[in-house]
Amino acid sequence: MQSLNSKYESLKEYITELISKNVNIEIIALQEIWQIQHINLVSIPGFHPLICSQRRGMRGGGVGFYIKNTINFVLIPELSPFNNKIIEATTLLLSHPNRSKFYVTSLYKSNGTIPNMTAAEQNTLFFENFNSLLESLSQKQHKSIIFTDSNIDLLHLNENATTYLNTILTNGFLQIQSKASRIDGNSSTLLDHIITNLSNRTFQTGILISDISDHFITFMFNGKNLKPPEQTHCLSRNFSLPNLNNFKTLLSQQDWSPVYNANEVDPYYDNFWEIYNRLYNNCFPLTRVKFNKNIHKKNNFMTLGLLTSRQTKLNLQKASIVNPTALNIQLYKNYRKIFQKTLRVAKKT
Repeated sequence: MQSLNSKYESLKEYITELISKNVNIEIIALQEIWQIQHINLVSIPGFHPLICSQRRGMRGGGVGFYIKNTINFVLIPELSPFNNKIIEATTLLLSHPNRSKFYVTSLYKSNGTIPNMTAAEQNTLFFENFNSLLESLSQKQHKSIIFTDSNIDLLHLNENATTYLNTILTNGFLQIQSKASRIDGNSSTLLDHIITNLSNRTFQTGILISDISDHFITFMFNGKNLKPPEQTHCLSRNFSLPNLNNFKTLLSQQDWSPVYNANEVDPYYDNFWEIYNRLYNNCFPLTRVKFNKNIHKKNNFMTLGLLTSRQTKLNLQKASIVNPTALNIQLYKNYRKIFQKTLRVAKKT
C-alpha cells in the first residue's frame, strides 16, 4: 500500500466497484500499511474493521487484513512473528460458513537497511523466521494461505530467490503466483507471492492492474462460485450532433408569442419553460441504456470533464505499461497527479 491512510479512498472505491459487479471478495491482505492511529477511519463497508500489526518506534512497514463480515476469525499471535524490517506478519484462523477452517497470513519482508547489520545478516534472520513460520503452519490441523510482499524477485532467480523457494517447498507449500506484480520502466518483477499448502483444489490466480500502489494487486479464487455480473442500466439522453441541430432548428421555428404576450413575470416564465421543456424532451428523450462508467457518472462530483480525464489517465497508464519509456512513464505520473488533485477538489466542493 505504501501508506493505507493515503490510499484508503482509492482502495475503498476500487473494492466497492468490484463488489457492485458481483465479485465476491472475502479476504483482503495488505502489506506496508504504515502507521494507522484510528482504525475506524479506514473501514470498508461489508468488512470487519481492519486487523493489523504495526511497527513500533519506526515508520513504514506493517501488515493487515480486511475480512468479510460474514466470516469469523481469531488472531493467532504465535503465528504472527513481527520484527521490524526482518519479518512482519499477521496470521488469522478463519471460520468460513461454507468451508473448513483455514489460516491466512499477510507477510512483509522489507528491503530497507538496518543500522549495524549487513544485508546478508538481515536475509539470514528473515529466512530463519520464515522457515519457522512455515514449519509451524505445516504442523497445524488446518491448511494455510500466505500473501506476501517479500521483495524477492522470482522472475530472476538468484541466491536469495533459490533459498526462498527451497524453504517454501521443503515445508510442503507451493508458490502459485506467476505473473509480474510490479513494472518500473523496462523492469518487471514478481515480488508479491501467494503461498499455500491447500491440496486437491484448483485455484486460479492473476494480477489486477491498478495504480493504487506501485505494486499491482494479486488475487486467487477457486472459480466455482463466480456469477455473471448483472447488467446495470441508467436513464440517459443522446446529445448527438444531429439531435442538437434539430433542437436548434425547432427553437428557431417556434412561435414564441405566448411568451411575449404575457403580462407578468411568472406566466412569462411558465410559458417559456413549457415550450422549451417540450422541445427538449422531444429532441433528447430519456432512454434506458447500459451503464458505462466512462460516460455515465455514479457520483455528482464526477463531471463530464473528470470522466474524460479519467479515461485519458487510464490510456496513459496502459501506454506506460505496454511501452514503458521514460517519457510515457513520466507523462502518466504527471497526469495522474493532476487528476487526483482535481478529483479531490471536486469531492470537497
